Amino acid sequence: MKLIAAWGSALALVLGTLAAPALAAGPNSNPMDPPAQTNNLANNKKWAPKQGAFFNVPQGPVLAQQWVVENQILQAIKATKKGEKIRFSLFSYDRQPVTDALIAARNRGVRVQILLNDHDHNFSLAARRLYKRLGQNPKKRNFAYRCKHGCRTGYENLHSKFFLFSKTAGVKNVVMVGSTNLTANAAVNQWNDLYVMKDKKKVYDAFVELFNQLRKDKKAKPQYYKRKLGKKYELQVLPYPNFSAKNDPMMTALNKVKCTTAQGSPGGVKGRTMVRVNMHAWNTARGVWLAEKVRSLYAKGCDVKVMYGMASKPVRDVFARKTKRGALPVHIDGYDTNEDGLIDLYGHLKVLTVAGHWGKQRDARYTWTGSSNWGNSGLRGDEIIFRIKGNGVLRDYHANFNYIWRNRSHLAKYIDYGRGIPARLAPPPKPGGPAWEND
Repeated sequence: MKLIAAWGSALALVLGTLAAPALAAGPNSNPMDPPAQTNNLANNKKWAPKQGAFFNVPQGPVLAQQWVVENQILQAIKATKKGEKIRFSLFSYDRQPVTDALIAARNRGVRVQILLNDHDHNFSLAARRLYKRLGQNPKKRNFAYRCKHGCRTGYENLHSKFFLFSKTAGVKNVVMVGSTNLTANAAVNQWNDLYVMKDKKKVYDAFVELFNQLRKDKKAKPQYYKRKLGKKYELQVLPYPNFSAKNDPMMTALNKVKCTTAQGSPGGVKGRTMVRVNMHAWNTARGVWLAEKVRSLYAKGCDVKVMYGMASKPVRDVFARKTKRGALPVHIDGYDTNEDGLIDLYGHLKVLTVAGHWGKQRDARYTWTGSSNWGNSGLRGDEIIFRIKGNGVLRDYHANFNYIWRNRSHLAKYIDYGRGIPARLAPPPKPGGPAWEND
């Protein structure tokens, strides 16, 4: 299937742009980088962290838009001065420009501490340079360390993705969280998000506490906890032991949704609660009960739209069952652009937004992001679910959702066999190949 999309000046208005990276390839350029581009930005002395959401545009006509998310992290590294601290937690890493910036930060007296998952992605040249220059002892001041399986779990993976700066560009307590890894794949082939917070000491301290638990590389007690961080934020730290449909954290959130008597106009159907899901991987038994819940919300009258990169057949079968209102609106943002049968362009976000009647609030505006996919693995490993309250951030995530929905996704096709045989949703291209990350 070939991707056909209209591109124009409206793209910049919806998603924003950043100055184009330098085009000269350096000696350590990553083989997955786009041709003749390594993203080696010169220091931008005017840069400062900006509160809010950032989204990249993979395989787009403007190269700088692919790197919007990574550039926030890269600029923050370059703007961190001697005596400050940089702490990252990542699943995948292969970016030479980031390695260069981290090593330079360490050389000028910044404490640099990087945690990575123990898997093949992190044997890249960029990662090996970090191991060599920072050392691999997580008890030291500087390190790049691979946990043995999960860090706090002892099994599964370190899958949390967050970036902490004690002070950068003169701004204290900067936290960046979302779906992105520091890989070329994350910029070139995936849709990703990054939510940036500045001067948020409660949030920063909570993430530092989590990081210090992770760096011990041993089973934590308790493994799961939920913490409110001021009026706007909530952090859930996983794994969630012995989870089921009754105690699933995302089921708990969805169970509070009431479809009617919503107040305000978030841009959907007046009076109806708006629910949007943009999920990278949606599968297994957990994926089925979450799909059933989302479908039931649509049946009850909520304004629901669902988008995914990959969904298992049992999940697709749930979506294929029409309600009295008709079929649940479902789009796929996974594409096989080179027609080799494998996905090479897809959404990597793990986002839920709710606008309307939620619990006792009739004008609620909530966004959930983080690292947790809607499958069993999303509750088993080192994961985070981060909830943000507010109309501005929800509006930003909706703009991103709507752009992908209208321009870079396709309707999930129904296959009706007739003769009483249940309808099915056609499967997306198969996961696998060099562009696919199963995270």
